[in-house]
Amino acid sequence: MMLGYLVLAALAATLSVLGPVTPGSGGEPGVDLLSGLHARLGSPARDTLVTGSTDNAAPQCAPELSLAGRELVIDPATTPHLGTLQFPNVQPLADKEVLLTFDDGPHPHRTPAILDILDRYCVKAVFFSVGQMALEHPEMLREVARRGHVIGTHSYSHPRSLARLGQQRAKAEIEMGFAAVSHALGGQVAPIFRFPGFNQSRGLLDYLAEKKVSVWSVDIVSGDSEFVGSQQLPGVLFRRLEAQGRGTILFHDIKKATTERLADILQRLKDEGYTAVRPSVPGEFTPDETLMAMLGQGKPRWPALVHQAAEKSGTARVAIRSSARPQRVRRALPEFQEQ
Repeated sequence: MMLGYLVLAALAATLSVLGPVTPGSGGEPGVDLLSGLHARLGSPARDTLVTGSTDNAAPQCAPELSLAGRELVIDPATTPHLGTLQFPNVQPLADKEVLLTFDDGPHPHRTPAILDILDRYCVKAVFFSVGQMALEHPEMLREVARRGHVIGTHSYSHPRSLARLGQQRAKAEIEMGFAAVSHALGGQVAPIFRFPGFNQSRGLLDYLAEKKVSVWSVDIVSGDSEFVGSQQLPGVLFRRLEAQGRGTILFHDIKKATTERLADILQRLKDEGYTAVRPSVPGEFTPDETLMAMLGQGKPRWPALVHQAAEKSGTARVAIRSSARPQRVRRALPEFQEQ
């Protein structure tokens, strides 16, 4: 059986049985998941953390197709937020520059095709991985890193809205996401995070700032998660891009439309004189050691409690997402409603 649909919901259910429930933010009952784990399991040795590095030697690209632009260093210490969709005053790109980002993967079939297309056009991108997907396909995540792309995180189970889960559950989702991606990667992950559906809150922004994690939004939503077929995708994207003349673009490396039309999009960017900046994010995020120890031991595996906890979550409803069947077709939704 796979590693559960929602490990954090299971953690919450288990800890509520093992220990007292403490007040959560806003006066709502909640469980201090991380403190509870440390109290019950103790602090593991430092060498529990996986610290191996990855080989960033990517295949040679085609010079005549190259979209490669300047290196863009985005330091979380000086750029805590990025993306004019939610942070209007943060735009490090010049005219005719784009920064490509991909959410929700890795996908065992679509991510490889996307990596090959990016190589062909000499493009380096940022991949915001979902923790469950990373654990399900660790070899694919390591290949993303080997090709020289930046890897950030996108929560553990991609709930509809972290902001509605309550502070403790939301923080645990974020922490478990970092731990899962780092564990699957076999090394440290960049200190950058993107909220699922862009559903952030002031409290979670402050929490991530304390962790020195940069929160990334976007400038342009490509349309690959909307009611847009693959044939219409380039037109939708370029209408939005032309209105701004530059931008950080959101794609999803689990989407068929992206796989089918990314080469056409990159070729058009080339033809229209755009360049793709090469992102660099200094620093590393050190995941929670107790969570890393649990993942290293193959824990937790509590499938029965997963469903119980999900059903009892009430208004803090968590979307159940099957990483074992990432190719499963579901109705497309506008980006802000996407699971």
